[in-house]
Amino acid sequence: MPTAFNIRYFDARRDWPQFVALNFQTFRDSIPPGEMVDEEGFRRHHQWLMDHYAPADPARGTILVAELGTEYVGHCWLSSQTDFFTREDEAWVFDLTVAPKFRRQGAARALMAAAQAMAKSRGLRHIGLQVMGHNREAQALYAKLGFNVASYKLRMPI
Repeated sequence: MPTAFNIRYFDARRDWPQFVALNFQTFRDSIPPGEMVDEEGFRRHHQWLMDHYAPADPARGTILVAELGTEYVGHCWLSSQTDFFTREDEAWVFDLTVAPKFRRQGAARALMAAAQAMAKSRGLRHIGLQVMGHNREAQALYAKLGFNVASYKLRMPI
């Protein structure tokens, strides 16, 4: 039976250290094998991402937090963007992550349900995200949550 997680809005004063730490950990996991930069370069790049894209402005984005009691379980960093082909605004998940010790207990499903309800209340009809090709575990999770492949990003070394 899934655990009953509390889903709430992000509170920067309270949640920032856990958000950054968990985001850092999972962002590193998202980098394809063989493309990892050194630790110092990775830390600088992650800080740049946080400085430029973290949703300090609620009009730009929202972070939903899952907690169990007072423990930070995970988060869903949600914003919106315009689809390149259809030009339709859609909700966009920048990061959905759950601390390893809480995985497979329903936290990701609870976070995504809250994100879906929020997007729907804002008049959006779709939620999109990107998942790395090597991350089979995340791909399986998103398939279970009802996501379908909408496009493939292809690239080759030159």
